[in-house]
Order: sequence, then structure tokens, then C-alpha cells
Amino acid sequence: METKKWSTKRKVLVSILVILCAAIIAGVLYMFFKPDPLPQVSAAKVTRGSITQTLDMSGKVSSSQKGNFIPIDGTKVLTVNVKVGEYVKKGDVLATFDTSSLNSVLADKQQAYLTAVENYKNAKNTAVTSSAQLKEINARLAEIDKELEKQEKEQNKNNGSDKNNQDKTDSEVSNKFWELISKALGMEDINAALKKLDELLNSGNSNLFGSGVSALQMEKMQLELKKVTLEAQSGVITQSTYKTIMEATKKELDSLTASLASLKKGWIAEYDGIVSEVNITPGETCRSAATANIDISSIIDLASGNTNVSDIVNALLGQTQSGITVEYYPFVVDFVLGKADIFKVSLDMPCRVTAADDTVVDGVVTYISPVATQSSGVNISSLIGSGSANGVDAKVTIEKPTSSVIIGLDVDVSIDVDSKDNVLIVPSEAVKNDSNGTYVYIYNSKTKRIKFSKVELGLSDDTRYEIVSGCEEGDTVITTVPTGTTLADGDKVKIVASK
Repeated sequence: METKKWSTKRKVLVSILVILCAAIIAGVLYMFFKPDPLPQVSAAKVTRGSITQTLDMSGKVSSSQKGNFIPIDGTKVLTVNVKVGEYVKKGDVLATFDTSSLNSVLADKQQAYLTAVENYKNAKNTAVTSSAQLKEINARLAEIDKELEKQEKEQNKNNGSDKNNQDKTDSEVSNKFWELISKALGMEDINAALKKLDELLNSGNSNLFGSGVSALQMEKMQLELKKVTLEAQSGVITQSTYKTIMEATKKELDSLTASLASLKKGWIAEYDGIVSEVNITPGETCRSAATANIDISSIIDLASGNTNVSDIVNALLGQTQSGITVEYYPFVVDFVLGKADIFKVSLDMPCRVTAADDTVVDGVVTYISPVATQSSGVNISSLIGSGSANGVDAKVTIEKPTSSVIIGLDVDVSIDVDSKDNVLIVPSEAVKNDSNGTYVYIYNSKTKRIKFSKVELGLSDDTRYEIVSGCEEGDTVITTVPTGTTLADGDKVKIVASK
């Protein structure tokens, strides 16, 4: 049988069909059996270097001390040489004054002090005399009580039916008497009230208490009244008050003397600083917000507990307003150390203070409280895992603040608490911390696989960790993976970025 030969055209067509079928089959097989794409990750080398751990906190700026320049009432202002916000140097003259009218003021204060000294001496002497008289009065009152008791028994024996009426009369007399005493002690002028009551009793005016008051009862009431008066005069409170007034007037006299000397020279800045208040103007005559006003004769009122000693002192000293206030350098920043950081910071540690405009000035730790308090500042480094609101108050001193460091505003404080050289370092994003512990993934360039490795960390800064164990210098560690990708020990990965 004769075999048909294929034409060249047919052969080409068949070859194309075979190739297409093979390609389709290969494509289908590839779709079913193709390997998953490798996760594309970033990596970094474990290197050696230096690392510094920094503690970051925030706090409020204040001045270490203030210069409060207070004018004397009646002072005439000649010149004012500063404005609020101005910087001053030690020795700068802030303002000048005419003090010619103040000599009489000083004389008045000197006389007030001498009067207070004399009143205190008299109070002490009166107390000694009154104490002796009180002993005599108490002894006589005891005798009178015995006599009255004896009279009552005899009267009851002779006429028992009138006992209740007599008891009622005695009680009414006693109540009336002590009611008058209470009213007298509550009056503004106690001395005058007690004196008036004493005159009534000495006049023998028994009608004041109703009928049936015996001479012995009148004598008892006179002695009781005198006893109340003497107790007020000999009381520790009265002496203490006179002493407080004497000390307050002495303090005011000393303050006035010093202020007058300062005014004569002009107000001079004691240190470098910044002016925070100016409440005087050239040409004005200064008047205080309030002047001292107290009636010394009313001090005896303390015996009845109607006046507070502090009120008297405040009245004596009056209310004062600063004419000029200077916030002296250095400035300080108050902040709080969390419990995890207390022992990382010590006195004299240098630090950096960052103001609101990102200006950085130098500072030094000058105070750490020995007692923990309720935290009011923010310790940025301890926010995570702290779990306690208590902390330790601390201060940083800024010797040379710039205009960016403003009193009353918050600033950031950074303290380098520890540093190491020639240690293993990895980027912070390479370190994972979860239920599996603290670990990294180390990449094997030959097998393209990663290895799970637990690590021990040392110091850290904003971007890096010190590796104490778990890695070696030159190791490649995985830093970032695609979102939603989870790695496991032994996985193959593809490194697309390395540093």
C-alpha cells in the first residue's frame, strides 16, 4: 500500500499544535504545583558599636528664687527702668524713689514696737499678780461653799418642806449670774463689760438676780466674777498674743528699715534674671492694698476664744503687693522619676532640656527627693509597664536659660543614664517580644531560611538595642516583614532590603 507523504505545510501545522498542547499542559501543571512566593523582608547586620540609654521626661519651668521688690506706703516713684520680659544683669538699677516723706513712717513703726514691748511686759507682770490673787480667791470660794452648805443643812433641818424651793432659787441665781458672765465674755470690750458687772455686784443690787439672794451668795458671785477676770489676765493665750504682736511689730520694723535703705539706693537686681512683674509707674505715690488696723485693747477677747492669733498678725502686717518682681537665674525644671528609673538617675548628672521651639539647653540634676509622692509629671520612658502613679520628685537646674525657656511652660528633659562601647547592636525593629519571649530571626544566606533565636537585651536608645547574648557579630537579622505575614522558625524568605 502506498504511504501518503505529509506535505510540509501539514507538518508545520501539526508541530505547532503539539507545542501548544504541551504549553497548555505545562501551564496547567505549573498552576497546580507552583511553589508559594517567598516573603519579601528587610534585614540588617549585627554590628559592634557604642550605645547610650536616655531617660526622657517632661516638667515645668520655674525660677530658683524671686526678687520681690515691695514699696513702702507713701513712697514716690522717680524712675522705672525695666519692663516685663526684660532681661537684667546683677547690679542693674530697676527703679529709683524719693524717700523724703518716709522718716515719719519709720518713727511710727519704732513707736509701735516700743508700745508692743511694753504691753508684753505688762501682760507678764499682770499674769504673775493675777496668779497669786487667784489662789486667795479659790481658797475663799471653798470656804463660802462650805458655809452655804452648812446654812442649807440647818435650813432644811428646821423647814424641810422648803428645800425644793430653796434649791430652785439657788439654781436660778447661779444661772442668771453665769448668763451675765457669758454675755460679758462675748462682748467686743470685755474689760468694760466685766467692770460694769463688778460695779453692780459691789453696789449690793441683789434685784439683778431676783429676791432671796443672801450676802454670802453676793460675795460668792463677786469672787467668781473676779476669778473670771483674773483667769483672762493670767491666761497663757493672752501672754502669747502680746508676744506674737511684739514679734510681728519687730519684724515689720526690721522689714521697713531694710526697705527704706533699699529705696534710698534704688532697687537693684541681686542676680541675673528676667522681669516678670512691674506694678509701679514714674511719678506715682505708692499706696499699699491694705494697711495694718488692730485695736490692742481687744486682745483680752482671746481669753474667750473669739479671736485667732494669726488673724492679728495678718492685720498687723497688712497686705502687700510687689512693685517689681524678678525671676532670678538659675531656672529649674520640676519632674517626676518613675519607680523603674529612680536608681538610674543621680545628682550632678548632665542633661538636655528641649524648649517648645526645639531649642536645646544644658542642665544638671540638682535634687532628688528621698520620699515618693503622687506623680504629677510625665515620664515618657516609663509610660509602658509602669502601673504605678507614684514617683519621686526631682529637679534639673538650668544655669544659662535662653529666651526659649519660659517660666510656667513645660519642657522635655533628656538624661543619659548609661552608655557602653564595643557591644553588639541591632535595630530595635529586629527584636520581637511576645508570648515566645524576646527573640530575633537570624537569616542563613545559603539555605535562604531563618532561625528563631532568643536574645538577652542590654541598653537601648530610640532606635537600637544592645544584644548581650543570642546573636553574633555579622549575623543577618530580619527587621521588617510584609503586613499580615507571620514568620516561623525555618521559613524561607527573600531579602529585598538590607542595611
